Amino acid sequence: MSGVLYISPHADDVAFSAAAQITRDVAANKRVAVLTLFGTPQGSGPFDDQATRSAEDDAFASQMRIEKLPGGGWLDAIARDPRYRSPRRVFQPFDEYALADEIAGRLQAIVDGGFEQIVAPLGIGGHVDHQIAHAAVQKLTRVERIFYEDTPYVLTCHQLPRRLHRLGFRALPSSDPTLARSGRWSELAATARAWNRSPFVRGETSPLSRPFAVATIVWPDRRSPAIPSPDAPVAQSEWISDSHHAKLSAIATYQSQWPLFFPKLEDWKSELAEYARAQGYTELGERRWRLPR
Repeated sequence: MSGVLYISPHADDVAFSAAAQITRDVAANKRVAVLTLFGTPQGSGPFDDQATRSAEDDAFASQMRIEKLPGGGWLDAIARDPRYRSPRRVFQPFDEYALADEIAGRLQAIVDGGFEQIVAPLGIGGHVDHQIAHAAVQKLTRVERIFYEDTPYVLTCHQLPRRLHRLGFRALPSSDPTLARSGRWSELAATARAWNRSPFVRGETSPLSRPFAVATIVWPDRRSPAIPSPDAPVAQSEWISDSHHAKLSAIATYQSQWPLFFPKLEDWKSELAEYARAQGYTELGERRWRLPR
């Protein structure tokens, strides 16, 4: 039996981003496991109630019939370093290279123990923990590397091509609207609108302070990544249909987290359906990427 290891920076990321992929792997009789890298001490806030988030992880693993490997043991950014308590720091290019190396070393030992493929975040949205997870997996050898689209960040227009271009890759076809770029300020405005609509930002800020709060998140990404030359490596994508209708039920498992992004599960469904339609698909699904070495 071949093994597939899914890497989740935080407890909900794989469920939000890769439930359809996991369902397909399980149906193909593959050994499937998920490893959550970052956690926080027990607390009471939306991001630091580790007991709740771990229980949601257990429920997700049971529902999907997959293994939950022991957590990586690394602290979530907001618990790891005081600077990340500022949103503008959480969504800036990461500089913790030693941490990425440490994680890569641990993951290499795990995949060498019986996994032929590893599925990890592409890093869309720019959260430092997602970037670190991506960078760590990029370092691995002797394993096939696949990258999922970080959801819900990928649902904001321009975020996907910005990330691919920042990594130095181009993507085809150019006619795909989800791969389209725009002007620097138009792209930032789209991100700002998405954050401004999110229940988390609206619940944590007053109408007067909200524009400043959104600006602190968006401003670090103001430098528009250059569009790669026609000779740049091509990132290859694959669409996986959610034919078993696993995605929404997986998202619903994380009751402490999904309402931070959209008010209702029906809103999640609408956004996911719109993203699928933009690519020409009639049902929910997910896209994943292979990046040239």
